[in-house]
Amino acid sequence: MNYYILTGTPGSGKTTLINRLSQLGYYTAPEAATHIISEQQSLGISQPWTRPNFIDLILQQQVHDYTSSPRNQSVFFDRSPICTYALCQFLNLQPPIDLLTMIENATYQKTVFFIENIGSIKNTHARTISYEDALIFEKIHRVAYTHFGYRLINIPNTSVEARLQLILDQA
Repeated sequence: MNYYILTGTPGSGKTTLINRLSQLGYYTAPEAATHIISEQQSLGISQPWTRPNFIDLILQQQVHDYTSSPRNQSVFFDRSPICTYALCQFLNLQPPIDLLTMIENATYQKTVFFIENIGSIKNTHARTISYEDALIFEKIHRVAYTHFGYRLINIPNTSVEARLQLILDQA
């Protein structure tokens, strides 16, 4: 089972890379937080990230994506429960026990592709963070992944195809 994680600064291009991997025939899992935000906004909740159950909803989606992924092929995940842990740190929230259990029990590859920021951020309905806060969030991610024993492979800000090739060469 080769479960790979792509992580990094919001707006760094992770989703673009995940979409390209999917187009190439790889199994992929989209970012859970973006999915939850879109779903909640469609229900009329304009800022779901301010709701007390936001972290739990993200984790539920991540558990679903993890457990429903094929075991016999490579899977690329747009973020992981460790990113949710980093989000808790960023928001000054206590990480739920279920989140820590998922981090402890999940069998992702210990090498994580860290997609470096592109020098700016374009906000969307799901991404309202400032570039300055995104850089703080980036540092929190690096610390979180290192804390849980993962090794980060930096994927520099270059073309999508060059980034993609760096990932595939090391997967």
